[in-house]
Amino acid sequence: MDLKQAMSALQSLARESCKKTYLRHGAREPLYGVLTGDLNQLKKQIGVDHALALALIATGNADARILGFLVADPERLDADTVQGWLGGIAWPLDTYYLGQLLGKSPIWRTCLTRFLS
Repeated sequence: MDLKQAMSALQSLARESCKKTYLRHGAREPLYGVLTGDLNQLKKQIGVDHALALALIATGNADARILGFLVADPERLDADTVQGWLGGIAWPLDTYYLGQLLGKSPIWRTCLTRFLS
């Protein structure tokens, strides 16, 4: 799946009620309002695709960022990229999914030390 297909899939799964809930909990536009269960289904379809993950996260779309964190390859993370992603954190779900990804990465301890000092 490429970026255009992924964004189209996200848009097709948009739910206005979910979008309103996400906005109420701190998400920022742009976002579609895709349920986390639907994001997990997309993750299963995509598998691990680090290049797609980087592109999804770079869109700034809240749903795309989460999907990006889900399909990123934890083995390919580097501290500078993670630090850049931290700068774009807008709401708790970003923090949760980035934390889940980072926790699977061999650089988690380096990042923790670097970001907390």
